[in-house]
Amino acid sequence: MDDRKALLERLIALEEPLKPIQEALTKFKWDCEALVCLTPSHIADILRRYLDGAISADVVEDWADTVELRDDIGFQAPHESLIREVVYQLASPLLTRPLNFLKAQKLLGRIESALRD
Repeated sequence: MDDRKALLERLIALEEPLKPIQEALTKFKWDCEALVCLTPSHIADILRRYLDGAISADVVEDWADTVELRDDIGFQAPHESLIREVVYQLASPLLTRPLNFLKAQKLLGRIESALRD
């Protein structure tokens, strides 16, 4: 379990390229209790990195798509609904709107506001 948890921690922090993490996670079964917790701070970090030009919209989408439906990643209470909504928007640009600078700023503003409350 430690290997899986370490991979998940690297995934939610996006500490390295996604492909190797995604490939390593395929060796584990899908059904599993949450081992790590995605927080608004993780998402804020991803959005700041996008706004700074460190990562592309495609990387953000791939990251969000990877974390969105994993049973082994929980969402921090009391922000669970906000986290789910923002991750959905980032993972589904064809159903919502593609990520751009303005959308990233708005989402980051919502997250930062929730963190202040």
